[in-house]
This record gives sequence, C-alpha cells and structure tokens, in this order.
Amino acid sequence: MKMLDRFGLKPKKLFIEVDGEKQEFYSKPISYNLAVFIANEFDDNIRKLVIVRHCLCEADGTMVFEEDTELDVIGDQLPYEVISLMALEIAKSSGPKARGDELVKKLAV
Repeated sequence: MKMLDRFGLKPKKLFIEVDGEKQEFYSKPISYNLAVFIANEFDDNIRKLVIVRHCLCEADGTMVFEEDTELDVIGDQLPYEVISLMALEIAKSSGPKARGDELVKKLAV
C-alpha cells in the first residue's frame, strides 16, 4: 500500500446537530500546513472559516470550496452556527485523540 493511501487526507463522515436535527457532512482532516497556519492565526472566526474552506468536501473527496475562495464568501453562504459546529467537529476528528482512537480500532480488528 502506498504511503499516501495509508496516511493521506481521506474524507470522513462527520455529524453536527442543528436545530435538534443530526446533519452529516464530509471533511478531510486538517493537514500539517493548515494546522501550522491555524496555530499562527489569532482570530478565532478566521480560523473557523479557514478550516471549513480547506476541509469541507463531498463524499467523493471533491472540495466544496476552492482554495482561493474568499472567506467572506463562505461566511455569506453558511450560517455562523453551522460554520462553528463544522470547524469544531473537523478539528476534533483531526486531533491526536481522534488518531489514537482510530489506531485502537484498527489494532482491535
């Protein structure tokens, strides 16, 4: 198996709750370069928008937003609550705990 097939940024199905309804969406994990950018960005709202821009995708991995999409365009297309919830779920699913949980699942198989 090729390295990128094992460790590449594959889409994951994630869930958020909006108005009492469970909503699914797909996301690629936060890449190393994106994590470095986010760590150096001090505006929390910009961090959320950047995470959504670079991680939100369709089930087949096609990105919802282009890399050069202006952040205000994303902010105009999605409600604040949805952006915040998606960014939080993407960050949680990309962090070390998420990787540790997936490793435990793989080792248990």
